[in-house]
Amino acid sequence: MQESLPQWRRTAHIMMLKGVRQAMKNQVFQSKDKNPNEISLLVSILIRYPEISSLHFDPKSRSLAFNFLVRGLIPQENLRSFRTKLSSCLDVFHQIGGDQNHKTSILSEDFNGVTRLIVAREVDTLSQHEISLIIHVIYDHFTDKLVSDYNDSILEEELLLQEEMIDSMLLDVSGASQEKDFIAYREDGRVMVFNK
Repeated sequence: MQESLPQWRRTAHIMMLKGVRQAMKNQVFQSKDKNPNEISLLVSILIRYPEISSLHFDPKSRSLAFNFLVRGLIPQENLRSFRTKLSSCLDVFHQIGGDQNHKTSILSEDFNGVTRLIVAREVDTLSQHEISLIIHVIYDHFTDKLVSDYNDSILEEELLLQEEMIDSMLLDVSGASQEKDFIAYREDGRVMVFNK
C-alpha cells in the first residue's frame, strides 16, 4: 500500500509530519513541563519500534526499561539462551564503540500465558543503534511469538525520521537531571505517557 502513494503525496506527508513535530516541540518548550525531551523520547521509541509494548524511564537509576511481550511461557533454558545471546551481542557492540561500562539487566516475568521480557539500560550512553540491536536480537530469538503493534500505514521516511529524533533526544537526555518517573505504553493504536 505504501508503494502505491505518488511521490508528491509521500513528500507532502513527511513535510506535514516535520511541521507538526516542530510545532509540538515549540509548544512543549513553551509549556511549564520541564521534561519534554523525556516524553518525546518515549513516544518516538514506541512509534519507531512496534515490538516494544511499554517503556519506563526511572530518573533515580537513570535507566530506561524496555518491555516486550512474548506469547506463551518461555522455558528457562530458552530464557538463559536468550540472555546469553543478548548479553554477548551488547558486549561486542560496546567493545566496538569503546564503552566498557554499560549497565544492562535482562529480566522476565510470566503472567497468564504471556512472558514479559524487561531489558533495562542506563540512558546516559544509550544510542538508537543499541536499541535497534536489542530489538533485532529479541525478534530473531522469539520471531513469531513476539507481540508487535505493527502499523503498515507508517511510511519508511517517518521511521527514519523517528530514528534521527531518538538519537537527538538521547543526547539531550543524557547527563541532564530529570525528576519525573515516566511510563509509556500502547493502547488502541495510540501511545500513552504517564508520570508515575
